Amino acid sequence: MNVLAFLALPLQLLTGFMVAIVATYLVYNLYRGRRTRALIGTAAVGGWLAAYVATVVIVSLSSEERVLGFGEPNRFCGFYLDCHAMVMVRAVERTPTLGDGDRQIRAAGEFYVITVARSSDADRVPIGLAQPEAIVVDAEGRRYRRSTLGEAALARMVGEQPPLGRAVRTGEAYSTRLVFDLPADVHDPKLHVTERDLLARLSELFLIGDEDSLFHRPTLFRLAS
Repeated sequence: MNVLAFLALPLQLLTGFMVAIVATYLVYNLYRGRRTRALIGTAAVGGWLAAYVATVVIVSLSSEERVLGFGEPNRFCGFYLDCHAMVMVRAVERTPTLGDGDRQIRAAGEFYVITVARSSDADRVPIGLAQPEAIVVDAEGRRYRRSTLGEAALARMVGEQPPLGRAVRTGEAYSTRLVFDLPADVHDPKLHVTERDLLARLSELFLIGDEDSLFHRPTLFRLAS
């Protein structure tokens, strides 16, 4: 963990504390008719917030896109920067069809069946992902969502797959399969896994160095060996 990541949470908490203190100071001075002091306090906290947001943006814009290969984990840190939840791509199978017999379905392009592994090295508490979303992004920036028809056909073949966000205990690991129907001519597709929980997103939006902060470059998984 770099210095900025280590300082991110204390700086965010300090900023929240300062806003609360200055808000109290502002209300008190307005109540006492001390408008000049109230304006000074407002200007001070406004300057701090502007500097903080500028730091978030500068750090995010200086970040680089990370591309992970098979078996390389991406750690999800969250607001508390605990970084214990891990996601990795184990394997990718490409097939034009899924299912058996009369219930077989054919892809519009080609099915990518992606085996995703989840694990945790937290000390005690089981850790899950907050409303995870998995999409595929290609070299042209086009985005593809999971194929519900493909995943239903896969479930008929091998059984229901565990949810991607399931809580994982210390030392535990499990795998699940995601299905995408990608165009036959898709170029350099990569998997992007994020958390879509509103509270998690809002708390991380202004967290310095967090992958979900403003303008931060993503971490992606390569789908070709």
